[in-house]
Amino acid sequence: MKTKLLKGMEVAEILNISKAYAYRLMAKGQIPTVRFGRTVRVRPEDLDAFIERNDSMRNTFVFGSGFPVDLWKKNDGEVRHD
Repeated sequence: MKTKLLKGMEVAEILNISKAYAYRLMAKGQIPTVRFGRTVRVRPEDLDAFIERNDSMRNTFVFGSGFPVDLWKKNDGEVRHD
């Protein structure tokens, strides 16, 4: 089993967030970690799952509106921009 575990800085770069915020997400358990001693790493598949969970929330709402997408759709399934 040769899975490259990601460092906090790599997680931050992938998510385009600060290193401090990446470590905060890991400390809260929102991104699962592997610990050995004081070292903390993230499995790539756990980071992918975190991204999927959070991406599905983005797909639920019209960006910036606070309303579910279904309320903004026309009968043909297109999102209204009015």
